[in-house]
Amino acid sequence: MGEEERCAICGAQLKEGHSSIEGLPVCARHSGEIGSFVWRSIGYYRKHVYAERKRTLLEKAGLKCLMLTERDPPGFRLIVHEGEIQGALDAISVLRGEMIRCPECRSSFPADDVFCPQCGRKSEE
Repeated sequence: MGEEERCAICGAQLKEGHSSIEGLPVCARHSGEIGSFVWRSIGYYRKHVYAERKRTLLEKAGLKCLMLTERDPPGFRLIVHEGEIQGALDAISVLRGEMIRCPECRSSFPADDVFCPQCGRKSEE
């Protein structure tokens, strides 16, 4: 095991005897969180902010979701319990449905944002 191997959830340096999930290493602290459930990937994101937004949405919907950090290629993978895949996909599709278009710059952004992240115009919704 290389010195730089780190937990895909928290980034802690790993010790011998670590677990893995979806082929990625996980520290002893998170091994208990993984438990004996079968986890499945529901999305891969290059930017942390997008993955975190979706993870938060899923947690608010009552779904257990873990965000794993990928090193190659760099990015973030969201995983849920196998039995909750459809609920997670439905929750994410609702998020996509709550997008509005800025009348000023025409970029799309979440309806619950007060200001357009591109031009700063206040949302009219």
